[in-house]
Parts: sequence; structure tokens; C-alpha cells
Amino acid sequence: QSGTAVTVTKASHGLSVGWKVNVDITSGTAVDGMYTITSAASGSFTYTAGTSLTTSGNATLKGYIKSSYNVSSITYHAIGDSSINFTNALNNSDYCVVFGTLSNTTAGSDRISYAAENNSTVVKSTTQLRVCTKNSVTDTSPATDNDFFTISVVIFGT
Repeated sequence: QSGTAVTVTKASHGLSVGWKVNVDITSGTAVDGMYTITSAASGSFTYTAGTSLTTSGNATLKGYIKSSYNVSSITYHAIGDSSINFTNALNNSDYCVVFGTLSNTTAGSDRISYAAENNSTVVKSTTQLRVCTKNSVTDTSPATDNDFFTISVVIFGT
């Protein structure tokens, strides 16, 4: 980071200008958060931080928002467990959710995603939706928590 400009070097990141990315700083003094990408090249991308610093370090990408449509941010809780936070509250929590996932591997395993209660946490509210994602290798093996390359969510409601 130099000033407020933060450049992240990552091969084949697939991100574009205008997308929001959730960055977890694992070393250095930069600040974790959800940032809008201001420039993108084949091996790096840049975003603007809220605090001016001169630092270097490592970061983990914890997801991104390609098209926000009332999504303000994503809260990463643990592997396979995230909350989608809404910019404007929905009218009520009686809405229908449709999910799809895409892995960054083609290993041939089934992809399962669903919304589920996690330790009595509210799954659906007017301000957020908690999403748990699982991966199952075979029909008989237990599903394990998994972070997917892409989670697509569509919400239908009144």
C-alpha cells in the first residue's frame, strides 16, 4: 500500500473494475474490509483504502461482489459460512432464495449450497442472509464446509 492505493498481486484473479472484493489482511498494517476495485490487470488489481499508509504484506481474498443489486458487503464467518448484507432492508424476511455455486476446480465432485441455521444464528432477516456452503464428493460421503469460487444468489420477495 502506498498512500490510499492498495495493489494486490494475484495471478489469474478474474476480477474487474467496479467489483467489490472482501480483503483479509494476513500480514502488514493495511486494513481488512470490502473495497471497490479501481483498476485490474492480468496479474494484479488495485483498490482505494480509507486510510493512507505505506506498508506491504499478504492478503487473502474472502469473496467478491460482481453485481451488487442491494448487497453492501459480505461478512466471512468461517469456511463455508458467510453473510450477505443488504444495502437497503427488505420489506420482510418472507422471501425465497435460489442458490448456485461454482468451484475453481473441475475435480468432478458435486456442488451443494444452501442456507442453514448455524449455532442458532438467524438465517434470513430483512438486513442479511447467512449462507452455508458444502461440498460432497460422492452420494454417500458426508458433505464438508467449503468456500466456493462463485456463489450466485437470487432473492424473490414482495
